[in-house]
Amino acid sequence: MSPVIITYAISTLAAGLLYATVGCSFYFGSVANRYLNFAVAIPLIAVPHVVAACAAPTRWLIAGPAIIAVAAICAAGLLWLSHRARKASTSDGQLMVMSLAVLAVFENVIRLWRGNESIGFAEATVGASGLSTMTLIALLSVIVVCVALLSRFTPFGLSTRAVAASRDSVALAGISVKGLEAATTFAGCILSGIAGIGWAYEWRVRPDSAFTAALLGVVSYVIGRRLNEDVLSVIGAAVAIAIARCILLVAFQSDWTMTALLIVFLGTTVFAPQQWMRRRIAVE
Repeated sequence: MSPVIITYAISTLAAGLLYATVGCSFYFGSVANRYLNFAVAIPLIAVPHVVAACAAPTRWLIAGPAIIAVAAICAAGLLWLSHRARKASTSDGQLMVMSLAVLAVFENVIRLWRGNESIGFAEATVGASGLSTMTLIALLSVIVVCVALLSRFTPFGLSTRAVAASRDSVALAGISVKGLEAATTFAGCILSGIAGIGWAYEWRVRPDSAFTAALLGVVSYVIGRRLNEDVLSVIGAAVAIAIARCILLVAFQSDWTMTALLIVFLGTTVFAPQQWMRRRIAVE
């Protein structure tokens, strides 16, 4: 097999797993809250900046604690804003716009602090830690599989899917809806931070990477909800976007990520609208 084909295949697999991790982060960050929570992308650029502030030899040693700390802070802040907004009778659409505004403000703060500087870990860590693209693929594969199993076969995953259909039914079953919102938001921020580390290694993290990741996550989440309303569909949509991106990259020799998003989204809109409508009517 041609080395060029192998290179493209490995690159597409890494991109697909990164997109799937981002998509899962938006799934958990949005499904219980019942609105598209763009601010879940904040850890994707916050974690690499925290990690980059440490010395290169110890960079990967602090990656895990940094992900947990940033995720906890972001989740707490998002939940506080969401609860305060809901007390003021804010609609889900307004909450979505608010989360997008929070993401934009954070992105501007990073830009004022670091300018347009990008952060990449590949050059500084390959020699010191032996991290390679294949290692990154293996780690992300384990994470994505664990997330899929968690969502499909555990009480936490089943409760998350149930609260997306009916908050009242979950509350009547004795499950704390607010506690579930907190847990899913924290899980979404954790996955976003992990994606940020992978993003900084495979590509580079820039201030506008959060908005790009937010679009990837939101489109993957919307497509997943449109097809089957579970995390497996979100992962499938993310992988489809990565494949479409690779095809466009080979054909036009430039990054067409946003075009790949549009193609996959329009494809699912055209070919699966009736299935989506049946599910929505059944839930309502």
